[in-house]
Amino acid sequence: EDSLELVWTRSSGTRRSVPLSRVQDILLGHASPGFRKFPLKEEVSSFSLVYDTSSSAYVKTSGNTNQSSRTLDLTFLNKAQRDVWYQGLVEAARYAHQVMVQ
Repeated sequence: EDSLELVWTRSSGTRRSVPLSRVQDILLGHASPGFRKFPLKEEVSSFSLVYDTSSSAYVKTSGNTNQSSRTLDLTFLNKAQRDVWYQGLVEAARYAHQVMVQ
């Protein structure tokens, strides 16, 4: 079981978390067939990390109606801020992977 998690609190006060190994899957594109690597587009000012509570992580799409998933929405003021968060999540996920495989 993953020991390192990305944890956040929703505006409602509900605590949510996702294992950093799954964040790595989302950001780096290493996942099951049909999985889409997160598209880092110039015009994107926000993105959502969505993961199924019973299977592998996946990126949220407009057609997603999975009720067993959890979402972390990150919204950024500009592209520079978005890139800083993105790189930070990538590095955290890589670190988590290294720790778990030791």
